[in-house]
Amino acid sequence: MKNKDNLKVALIKRKELNTKLWDDCIDTSPQSLLFAYSWYLDLVTQDWWGAVIEHDNQYVWVMPFPIDKKINFKFIRMPLFTPELGYFSTLPEPSFFLKDALKLIKEKVPYCIDYIGNSSGKYPDFQWGEDLSINLSNGYEHIISKFSKTKRKNVRQSMKRNNTPIMDQNIDGFLQLLRRFTLPKIGITNDQQISIMLEELLTVLIKKKRLRIYSIYGENQEIEASSIFVQHNSRWQYFLNTADTYEKNKHGRLLIFNQFLKEESEKPLFLHLGAYIQTPQSTETYEQEVRKHFEQLTQERVQIPYTYWNHLPWYINIPHQVKKFIFKNLINK
Repeated sequence: MKNKDNLKVALIKRKELNTKLWDDCIDTSPQSLLFAYSWYLDLVTQDWWGAVIEHDNQYVWVMPFPIDKKINFKFIRMPLFTPELGYFSTLPEPSFFLKDALKLIKEKVPYCIDYIGNSSGKYPDFQWGEDLSINLSNGYEHIISKFSKTKRKNVRQSMKRNNTPIMDQNIDGFLQLLRRFTLPKIGITNDQQISIMLEELLTVLIKKKRLRIYSIYGENQEIEASSIFVQHNSRWQYFLNTADTYEKNKHGRLLIFNQFLKEESEKPLFLHLGAYIQTPQSTETYEQEVRKHFEQLTQERVQIPYTYWNHLPWYINIPHQVKKFIFKNLINK
């Protein structure tokens, strides 16, 4: 390997990237994450660019940047269904190149709402948020003992009130519940785009054998709760969940979660719960509700790096910030 001073970061647009070299780098890097593969980013973003170091016809350092666009205005925002990104590299001391990558992207995209790195790298000058995780190797009894008293009680109740969860890979059933109960709760009324994206994403993940969908059905065979887990290498992600709110007291999602722990405990794996990674910018009521629920399932914390920037010119920035302030205050009233 050449001296790191001779390795240069280049910013490359999606259409010009070699996706095989990109995915090979994700595969072999210690930081490897499912969410950073080219095919995954293609499904969840409008567009994305990559900061890349190429050496000996290989990508040895990559960092994806999701690009949104509104009225010819480019900005960065974490895509839906993508809890973490960051850099991925086989190089020693890969954080050395982070500063150059950020400099390049900030020159082209002056506004970033949020960008979340991964827990496997070093991120100097980033701020730090918090994810929750469960070490599955600790075993089922130990894991359950860390549940809050209320959650342990709810698990016992759920066993009496529900049929047994089954892994049925029922995408249609999951989406049915999500559209009817969960999306309206978080303020999404036009769910067509999300439904189409999610159906395609889940279909691909099932084909790649990266995903499990568990469901619970009532006595009338109507689906009442559904949860999704995705896996990559030694990491599981509690990806999505939804339920019929009229059956809320049956705690169906908690029973599915309990079933998953029984199946996967004592394996050398980690389960991340980061549907909403906690940062000082986490202000949405729904995020806080989900977070409060997850915190009753584990005390294990994982530090997650994140950043944002605003280098917009003043004649754009002032009206934008005024609108943002007004909207935030209206939401909080």
